[in-house]
Amino acid sequence: MVEMSPSFARILKVWWLIIWRGMIVGMLGGGLAGFLIGVFSGMIGLSLELAYLGSMFMGVVAGLAASLWAVWSLFDKSFSNFRVALVHLDESSSSSA
Repeated sequence: MVEMSPSFARILKVWWLIIWRGMIVGMLGGGLAGFLIGVFSGMIGLSLELAYLGSMFMGVVAGLAASLWAVWSLFDKSFSNFRVALVHLDESSSSSA
């Protein structure tokens, strides 16, 4: 395995994968969660304010889950000439992270 230095183009590819996957899945998940909460709130007679708050909360949860999934999926993706991997460092390796 050859370690490559991060270039602007490589960082941009990784960033874009995280952003678009997180955004698309977050919007779909948040929309679905909001729809389901709206339907069930109407069925049981909750006020619009409670339905709105529940939808907001579930939208945030869906967005967080989507962003975690986007980062997770990054490790399965191969780009044109690189892929992102977690590499175990030996104790003898010096790192400032």
